[in-house]
Amino acid sequence: MAPKIKVVTDAIRADAELWDQQTAPAQRAASAIQPLNLGAIDIPLAVLVKDAINDIVPLLHALASDAGREFGQIASDLRLNAQAYEDNEADATAHIANAY
Repeated sequence: MAPKIKVVTDAIRADAELWDQQTAPAQRAASAIQPLNLGAIDIPLAVLVKDAINDIVPLLHALASDAGREFGQIASDLRLNAQAYEDNEADATAHIANAY
């Protein structure tokens, strides 16, 4: 494999690792957000605030949960692309070598 391709695919895989590392914090955030809904007893005098909080908590939970899944998918896609680059380079190298 050409050294430049190796450098590029290594960098792509390193980026994939960074995305994977962000999956767990996003999932932890989702888990921390979920129990934040407030009941009538929690804030009896601030109904509007309670309603606003209870409206936003599910949205934040969904966003954080989705982020964790998406980060993992990005990492997976980056690894697939790195492998495709390497496979293409190997095929092209073999094709050129066989041409001469």
